[in-house]
Amino acid sequence: MKSIEALHLPNPCEEPVSQGRAIRYNTEKDESGHIVITGIELISTDGSRISSTDWREANPLGRWEDIALTRVRVVNPVDNTLEVPHALTLGVAEAANLRSRGPSSLETIQIAADAYNLAAALGIPESKTVQRVFSANGALDPLPRATASGWIRRAKDSGLINEGQETP
Repeated sequence: MKSIEALHLPNPCEEPVSQGRAIRYNTEKDESGHIVITGIELISTDGSRISSTDWREANPLGRWEDIALTRVRVVNPVDNTLEVPHALTLGVAEAANLRSRGPSSLETIQIAADAYNLAAALGIPESKTVQRVFSANGALDPLPRATASGWIRRAKDSGLINEGQETP
């Protein structure tokens, strides 16, 4: 992954959640380049009143992980275009190949580090994101948590993950 300074997320980031409802996330980058949520709104798109039940059903914090990973882009420094981070575009064949090669493959460890660093920059669970990337977003069986943790440890030991990048 390119540096976290190159991350881009639309602001505000708005997603429909049900008939007549949408969630709007306002975000900004903090001093370390991490994207942080500065506000969450539940919007009525049909003019009806929003209730506490609507908020519970919308589950805005629970949806953040999926929305952030769906919408995040990196800025290509060559032509200033926005691209999906490579770790999020692994197909079934590529994810299966990397999994079969395991931690002895530098490419596998690099993808694990990229997924971890991306998750840290978005404030979402790092290990869970590594597991998600190597399951090709659910197309393959989940990568075991212990395996993801081992690959993360190997990436840290290789200097691909800076301990200072971890989210609190």
